[in-house]
Amino acid sequence: IPNAPAIYSLRDHPDNAHSRRNLVLARMEELGYISADQRQEAEAQVLVASPPQEKAASASHFRLRVEKELRKVFSDLYPTMSDKEITNLIYNQGLTIHTTLSLSAQAAAEQVMTERGQALRQQNSNIQGAFVAIDPASGGIIALVESLELTGTYPRADAKYNLGSSFKGVLYTAALENGYTAASTLLCAETAFPNPGGKPDPYVPSDYGDRYHNRALRIREALEVSCNVAAVRIGVEMGLDKYLALAARLNPRLAQNNIGNPAHLQLPLGPMASPMNLTLVYAPFANGGYSVEPYAVTEVRDRDGAVIYQAWPKRQPVLDPQLAYIVTHMLKGVQGISQIPYAAGKTGTSDNRNTVFVGFTTDIVATAFFGFDTPAEASFVGSAAGVAAPAWREFAALYYGESPPHDFVRPPGIEEAVVCSVTGQLATYLCPDSYTELFMPDTAPREYCQEHAGETIEICQSTGLPANPFCPQELRISVQREAWMRNLQCWLHGPPLEPADEQEPTPEEEEEGEEETD
Repeated sequence: IPNAPAIYSLRDHPDNAHSRRNLVLARMEELGYISADQRQEAEAQVLVASPPQEKAASASHFRLRVEKELRKVFSDLYPTMSDKEITNLIYNQGLTIHTTLSLSAQAAAEQVMTERGQALRQQNSNIQGAFVAIDPASGGIIALVESLELTGTYPRADAKYNLGSSFKGVLYTAALENGYTAASTLLCAETAFPNPGGKPDPYVPSDYGDRYHNRALRIREALEVSCNVAAVRIGVEMGLDKYLALAARLNPRLAQNNIGNPAHLQLPLGPMASPMNLTLVYAPFANGGYSVEPYAVTEVRDRDGAVIYQAWPKRQPVLDPQLAYIVTHMLKGVQGISQIPYAAGKTGTSDNRNTVFVGFTTDIVATAFFGFDTPAEASFVGSAAGVAAPAWREFAALYYGESPPHDFVRPPGIEEAVVCSVTGQLATYLCPDSYTELFMPDTAPREYCQEHAGETIEICQSTGLPANPFCPQELRISVQREAWMRNLQCWLHGPPLEPADEQEPTPEEEEEGEEETD
């Protein structure tokens, strides 16, 4: 290596680099290593520096997980080996270790967490973060960050935190397994729920900002706006034991380490779980109904190339694919992710100021977490919709770039029905707003909307059919409503024709939305 190698940098000082190259070639000819013709041929070549490469991901926390996993693998394969011997095997015996890491996903996660972390620490220097991303098809960990500094050994991905409303997708999935549909309604109003198994008793939940909708919300809507009152109400009606059982089914790691006590009505609003377990519980929604377990090492070969360990993904069918799709369709409308057409997810903001967003596509499930290891050091830095969800979206933009994944594939057999957006019942032409809802087979509503029905109806005398808004008043008569009149309207009268040279201006769309309501 020459003195002051930067002076001979081919990228910064190409003339110096070529002169140094020629000096070395001349010395090689002098010593007999090359001929004069070889020297001249080499000197005639113009050297071009390779383009600068992006900074490689550090992946320090992933490497720690790989070592931990290898120690478990080798202790099982070689039970008589000591810890010291296993360390020697890992680091000094020429092993080739293949892992699940995606360098592009890891680089995106590190960039997002460091940049977002720097901004959040201007509000509270004690805030920390974690980012977990897995392949939903296998459970392989493709990115892992467990501190905003990208260093340290504390395993935040596996540490338990209050994760707010992030498990509400699981809650409503349990409801759809137990007689409810996405169009079922739940009242959001101030309610004192008896809470003998917890404190306070009674329990009076409220939405974000101590507000109430003071009306019934469809389950789809309650999930999209993360209504707390509706979540507590469904837990009371359905039973939180079913919620916990489903969480443990979706993520087998929760079977012995579940997210809370079913006797506590607050459970849907504050489950205790790790970012890794939150990520795993949503994998079945991304992959069509299969639970997975996380792993980092795919294969190990010895110095001679022989395979000494091969990982096999652990997958179990745990959720009906139709139900997984319907809930995914609901989660695509959640605040914080609805603007990304290929993704679905759920926010969570806890009382002790942790914020989390778990999101998924067809080929990745990832969780962005910002929070506090010590609750006494916590302070409000924003809701999940304003902190964790934007971080997740930025990660997705960096990871996918101009090549987004394909959308979720709808399995056959799912029913559709046009329902009233107020009642969730089959819509009539009198309903002020309606939409097409998805249902499991044989669960679509059979009753027409009663709220927008009434005992009488106006008939247009020109056609004998229910009047439409353009029928002249002098042709309308009120009669008793009959079943055959449903969804029929006068076809004769319509809006007045506008002059050909005049066009109604297009109104600007107003974007409405509620704050995150954890």
